[in-house]
Amino acid sequence: MRLFHIYNNIKNTNFYLVFLILFIFSILNSYLFNWLNIKFGSQFIIPINSLPKETVFFVAIIFAPLFETATYQWLILDVVNKNITKKKILSLFISSSIFAISHYYNIIYVFSTFIAGLLLGILYYIAESKNRFAFFYVFLFHALHNLYGFWFVN
Repeated sequence: MRLFHIYNNIKNTNFYLVFLILFIFSILNSYLFNWLNIKFGSQFIIPINSLPKETVFFVAIIFAPLFETATYQWLILDVVNKNITKKKILSLFISSSIFAISHYYNIIYVFSTFIAGLLLGILYYIAESKNRFAFFYVFLFHALHNLYGFWFVN
């Protein structure tokens, strides 16, 4: 019940402020899990990184966010919430879990992408509740997150 109260408080806040705060959490999440990967020697290689930089840029910044937003936020959140559970929190956990499993490079990365999936799902629901184009804002958020990783992590 407390989570629902927090969600309603966030939902009533300025949308762009929520976007920015969630983005900061997303970047902090990345730093935390990158540190854990280094600390515990759980390095991983993402297969796409062996491709030319231009291809990696297109896939990571355009294609993946578009495809993943369509699949994990729009399709799963809407279908599961409207047709199966009618509970946003359960839909959010299902969507985030599937999103995380689809990023199985190692177990630490799965946890990181689960949190990222939660942030993306929360943004989707908040944008939807404010009659914003939820798909666009989640795609933009995801693309900016990946762009940040492309510039500062690789």
